[in-house]
Amino acid sequence: MSMENVSLVRGKHAISNIENGKWIQGHYFDQPLLYGHNSQIYLEDAEDEECSDTGWVDIDRRTIGKFTGLVEDIYFIDADVEPKYIFEGDILEIKYKNKLIRCEVAWEICGFLLGSGEFEDSFIWLTEVIESDGENYWAEGAKIIGNKIDNPELLK
Repeated sequence: MSMENVSLVRGKHAISNIENGKWIQGHYFDQPLLYGHNSQIYLEDAEDEECSDTGWVDIDRRTIGKFTGLVEDIYFIDADVEPKYIFEGDILEIKYKNKLIRCEVAWEICGFLLGSGEFEDSFIWLTEVIESDGENYWAEGAKIIGNKIDNPELLK
């Protein structure tokens, strides 16, 4: 995937509860005084039945995750499967230094990191695993297995 979509965010639709709510991707707008616990995502080309219109959709602020600009490792997943975008809050299995590690994608001050007690300092910067063919960017050895909202048990 190319880097043109780096302003994307993902969040759960505010009209449904978090446990079974729908994930929505779009451009983020936050006005906590106006929307309380919710924020809004702008959908340019909605293909979702709940959000069939182009425009602003309320999302639950607690579920927002920034897009990293990367996809799963295109050589690590099945060839006939489209690689998924990697967002903040995703849980990955990543092959790192010949070891399969389960980690969470997080944003800290100036960049994305992968957090896990299995790393030497309990994290590595996501930039350590970026690969590119000049047009597309992916996280080497990474596969998304869930996220911290829908699958918190994967982090235990």
